[in-house]
Amino acid sequence: IGLTFGSEYVSGGPVLTVLAAGFVTHAITGPSGNVLTALGRSRTIMYDSLLVAGVNVALNLYLIPRYSLLGAAVATTVGYALMNGLYLLQLHRSTGIHPFRRALVTPGIAAVALWVGLHATAGFLVGDGPVSLVLRVGVFLACYPLVLLRFGGVEPEDVSLVTAFENRVGVDLAPVRSVAGRIAN
Repeated sequence: IGLTFGSEYVSGGPVLTVLAAGFVTHAITGPSGNVLTALGRSRTIMYDSLLVAGVNVALNLYLIPRYSLLGAAVATTVGYALMNGLYLLQLHRSTGIHPFRRALVTPGIAAVALWVGLHATAGFLVGDGPVSLVLRVGVFLACYPLVLLRFGGVEPEDVSLVTAFENRVGVDLAPVRSVAGRIAN
């Protein structure tokens, strides 16, 4: 925040971090609400929304006087997590489906661990600043394919997408397809 907007906005960092966590949970699990709607479970969504709204109001009343903006951010994040958790639970109970497959979760956890490690290492060696950020992102982008190779993350559908891209564009991506195929199996 300080690099982008200036030092006077740095105090908003914790609030932004908490809100970002809430929106990440919503981005990962948010389509579950749309699936419930498509399945005709709009009454379930209404009950979930009422429950989440009540929890959110109660948390806001409790947290905002004590923690100001950070309290509001925590209440919002808890509301998103609760809503999406309820959607996932109800979707799984009614259909047996969920978005968390081993092929996606394992490399995701490994990528987060890689980023945290890079963040700590770069912060210790280089400090915070534009150079440190560029260094972290560069090393992460270089290492992420290795994370995918080691922990998976490529599924047969991904290989099919590469093949379709090849056919459409007329490019031979046999080496990419070969590596992706080995990872997917």
